[in-house]
Amino acid sequence: MKGLVKVENEIFFAGVKAEENKFLTNGGRVLNVVALGEDLDEAISKAYADIEKISFTDAYYRKDIGTLYIKP
Repeated sequence: MKGLVKVENEIFFAGVKAEENKFLTNGGRVLNVVALGEDLDEAISKAYADIEKISFTDAYYRKDIGTLYIKP
């Protein structure tokens, strides 16, 4: 996994293991990125900005984070 030190908000680890001073994916849901903002839109933007900093093989993430709570 690369880019974790660049993240400015909270990361919660799930399917991750530490090996030889590195974090490695260990299957399933791997990370949760959590961010706060002045409003929901800002929090979502901050979370996605941090998600873009993280990379690992076969990484993917939801594109609908927080949208359930945004009024059209």
